[in-house]
Amino acid sequence: MKDEIKLIVGKKIGAVVVSERCDRGPNSQVFLVFDDGTAYELYGDVNGSGGLDRGGTGWAIGYAKKFGGDVTVYGDEEIGSSEIKWDRIR
Repeated sequence: MKDEIKLIVGKKIGAVVVSERCDRGPNSQVFLVFDDGTAYELYGDVNGSGGLDRGGTGWAIGYAKKFGGDVTVYGDEEIGSSEIKWDRIR
């Protein structure tokens, strides 16, 4: 992952644009469009989960570490309450 993703920390997402099964370029693209008129593109093998998860940054870090990859955090590691019971928002 490129370090430029840290530029999205603190921005408010206003829209999400998804492109799939493209004839040219990457197979999948996700554009996070922010309320300040900027956008960030994720592309390649991009898949979504089945819903939103509660638990904040601490939960996300713990879950990401389960898969054995290199985990990098940009921004506030304290976002979200560790006291919130984990569940999915549907």
